[in-house]
Amino acid sequence: MPGVAFGTGQPKQWQLWGCAPTNNYTLVFADTIRRGMGVITGNFIPIMAGDFDRDGLPDLVGRNYEWTDTTTQDFWNVIAVQECPTPAEPPVKLAWFSRLNRLCAEDATARYVRAFDGDSLTEIVLVTEQGVDGKGLVVYELCSDDSAVLVWGAEHRHSVTSAVGDFDLDGRYEAVTCDYDTVRTVECLGDNRYQAPSWLDRTPYTNGVDVFAGGDVDQNGKSEFYVNYVRYMGISWRHYLYGWEATGDNVYQQFFVDSANGGDGTRSTCGDLDGDGVDELVYSAGGTVLVYKGTSPHEFEDVFRCPTLGAEACAVYDMNRNGYNELVVTYQLTDIYEVEAARVLSPNSGVLRPGDTCRVSWQTFDPPRCDSISLFLRRDSTWLLDTIVTGLAPADTPYCWVVPNIRADSCRLVAIAYGPGWQYDESDSALRIPGGGIGEELPRAAYSFRLNVLPNPVRSRTSVAYEITRSGPVTLAAYDQTGRQVALLASGVHDRGRYRRDWRCDDSQGRRLRAGVYFLRLETPEGRRSQKVVVNWETR
Repeated sequence: MPGVAFGTGQPKQWQLWGCAPTNNYTLVFADTIRRGMGVITGNFIPIMAGDFDRDGLPDLVGRNYEWTDTTTQDFWNVIAVQECPTPAEPPVKLAWFSRLNRLCAEDATARYVRAFDGDSLTEIVLVTEQGVDGKGLVVYELCSDDSAVLVWGAEHRHSVTSAVGDFDLDGRYEAVTCDYDTVRTVECLGDNRYQAPSWLDRTPYTNGVDVFAGGDVDQNGKSEFYVNYVRYMGISWRHYLYGWEATGDNVYQQFFVDSANGGDGTRSTCGDLDGDGVDELVYSAGGTVLVYKGTSPHEFEDVFRCPTLGAEACAVYDMNRNGYNELVVTYQLTDIYEVEAARVLSPNSGVLRPGDTCRVSWQTFDPPRCDSISLFLRRDSTWLLDTIVTGLAPADTPYCWVVPNIRADSCRLVAIAYGPGWQYDESDSALRIPGGGIGEELPRAAYSFRLNVLPNPVRSRTSVAYEITRSGPVTLAAYDQTGRQVALLASGVHDRGRYRRDWRCDDSQGRRLRAGVYFLRLETPEGRRSQKVVVNWETR
């Protein structure tokens, strides 16, 4: 499957969308709707993505239902957090939820921000139609792992989304909402203290239900917030998207972005999807998700259209920790898309004879930027890879590879593309290497010992896998670029077999290493092997 996908070993699925060949996205995870009592993950509508409780595991915050009796259709509307059980698995664990209203299929959404009120804890800003304890705009604070408490609330009406950020660049966060046709801000003054400034604004349209923040999409030095207005045209809905930028302290100027036909459901966001360091505007128009890139101040280009029909909500986050953000969209199921960095073109099926020269070819895309390509042979389902070649230039295709004298009834060629992050693609179908007679009795001679680090680059923690084919003393240590040892991961006599170590990129004293380039060195009776590791701490 292309990308560093959740659930490896499945057939590759991809589809080219949009108006430019440089914007390719692949479906890497789909969570279908499920039935049953309680809070079921398949009914989840994600609104925001991030590591909210700072445990190194990606989370999704969104809306769900808690069914108490399916016969009488008795349910609660809830705000919930789904978490990835591990960085390599999809977000299917229900970590936390809070009831909102009973027997009310209301709309609700949430935004999160770290240290919103300056106390180092993460807040979830929630806006609901029916309200919590009579308050339509409320703030939850994540006080511990998978736990949140209600700390503040205010009266609010109509809009069910909010934008959070320091939009007027005064060092204090604002929360932006829209009361039907009136855009308002609430500013944080300190620990759990908020006020509503006198500024407000209106547009020619009403029903501004979708409010979200931008990270300087048009690259003019100012963060934006956006409001999507939905208007019923008799047989369909029409969406009108407006943006605002600050002209002073708590003063903003509006500008028009675009309009589109669609349904009534809409949840939009902004984030860097193609790895170029600049946010894209991800516009959910109630049936189609459109991705815009800023070309100049207040000017945008439509570069990608998500194929998910009926998309109601979307979020942007690096869910699988490979250095590229994913696009999470949902209506009655959850799909996760990732920009495509590389694609294996051949070989994609058939029999490879030992000693033959196999021409391995691939294709790279820009964006995202690709700095180098490495090729591997995968002969098992645990993703321990035999190295073919590393450090190829992106355009060094085809590469002539001499098939080794081994036997493999089911294997695949894997290409890993390194750039701002890393991403892989593999052969569409299994390949077979029948072996070369007497050589079949000696497969381990070609197998040798191996060292593998996933994910790499590292955002919070990584898994180091290595295999020893001869018993003896083994040392696994991390070194900085000067050759100084900074951490010892394993040391002592090892029996032949496979081993795994989880490393949080800390040194021998348990202190977090600085971001940068390090080297893991595995020393065994068979020799020495090194692997470069890029540490790029998650800052969101």
